[in-house]
Amino acid sequence: VFTSGVQAFTGFSAIEQLNGGSIGYQLSDNSGVSWRYWDGDEWSEAGTLNDSNSQSEVNQQIGSFPVGFGGLRWRAILNSDGAQQVTLDSVTVQASEDLTPPSVNAANPAAYKSFGGSSIAENSWTNGGSPYFTWDAGDDAGVGLYGYCLYLGQDNTADPTTTKGNLGVSPAQTGGNCQFITTEAAINLATPNLLGTALTTSNSSYYLRVSAIDKAGNISPTPVSFAFRFDNTPPSNPGFISAPSGFINTKEATLTWPTSGGQAASDSASGLVGLQYRIGPEGIWYGDVHDGSGSTSDLLSNDGSY
Repeated sequence: VFTSGVQAFTGFSAIEQLNGGSIGYQLSDNSGVSWRYWDGDEWSEAGTLNDSNSQSEVNQQIGSFPVGFGGLRWRAILNSDGAQQVTLDSVTVQASEDLTPPSVNAANPAAYKSFGGSSIAENSWTNGGSPYFTWDAGDDAGVGLYGYCLYLGQDNTADPTTTKGNLGVSPAQTGGNCQFITTEAAINLATPNLLGTALTTSNSSYYLRVSAIDKAGNISPTPVSFAFRFDNTPPSNPGFISAPSGFINTKEATLTWPTSGGQAASDSASGLVGLQYRIGPEGIWYGDVHDGSGSTSDLLSNDGSY
């Protein structure tokens, strides 16, 4: 019970017939996967059935019991010497309500080629198949912020509460509120299983869409979005290069290649930025600058000759 809409638990009471015996209670905030009891300082995980509290003790401390998508479950341990008829007629749990979305949504999303890698400008190209995203944290004035519902895909209107797109296994419990939640203001898609479907080369943009969600399951209605484009397909080289066919007596020679038609160098996605050359089967790639960096700062113009 109480898997959503709860700001705080406010009461715990029971109708008991003890007849000389006793009843102890344990509570769970993860649908019964584990159980907790009040140890005098905090709600600790119970090791045995003896780790339990009376209903009055639970009632005194219920306000500090964690609120989350696992809700609240209770179980009762009835203790009798065999002659004592211990019965439990009913249990009542009370809670205050929170139905207000987070007061501050995520903001200013940013993207990087990888964790620690170079930044990606809005709607620009990357070939990093496991990008890293960050955003400014949201806030909630009620029960408190839980995390962020995420979507990653090519629908710029996708609702993170109903779809996760290319994302994989949610790193945090969702409680059925959305398909993918992270509790951090960042996501590293190099982490195993977080990316369910690999990014593929496309002229259409990808969108990361983020909505803050609070511990009561209320979600910011307007997602914040970051757009980028992805291309990890190498361009096509020129179909041929023309060079002097015989011996030459100078160190200078002109090489030519096609710049139009089916034999021209091309790239159907991010486009061709330039060419590089090297002499021999291995070594450094060069361009007009000939600085030996092998980077895009040293390119040949695709003008058909060098």
